[in-house]
Amino acid sequence: MKKEMKLKVLLLSMLFLIAGFSYGQSALGMKQLKKEKLKAKKIAFISNKLHLTPEEAEKFWPVYNEENAKIENAFRQIRKQFLPKEDDLSNNVALEKANKILDLEAEIITHKRNMVKRLDGIISGNKILELLKAEKEFRRIMMKEMRKKKMKQNMRK
Repeated sequence: MKKEMKLKVLLLSMLFLIAGFSYGQSALGMKQLKKEKLKAKKIAFISNKLHLTPEEAEKFWPVYNEENAKIENAFRQIRKQFLPKEDDLSNNVALEKANKILDLEAEIITHKRNMVKRLDGIISGNKILELLKAEKEFRRIMMKEMRKKKMKQNMRK
């Protein structure tokens, strides 16, 4: 009888463990999928705005992707400075975080300037300017979509 009970508990525990593990994997997979969809949207948006020739596109995308990865990394580091949310930070810690954020923002500008320098000669100055406008417009559109989704979720509650 005891063996039977131990076996049932063991099997039940394994079932919950496997279910929890698979849920974690699928949540992680969904996040990655959303990230990839967003990246694909951004690529399509920029491609549409810039009207790149095949030759330009072949040279443009590797440079853009490399510099953009550095920019995204700096943005992630900025978000980390705001976590964990602590209301009672000491003055010194708060100033350190503020200075770190400003340093990262300066790093972002440096990467953007570097991207412009590297793209000069690959695409025209007009297309570089259009790229900067397209990135800003894309962010604005995505933020608008996120606000709409959030409003719909709040209305359901």
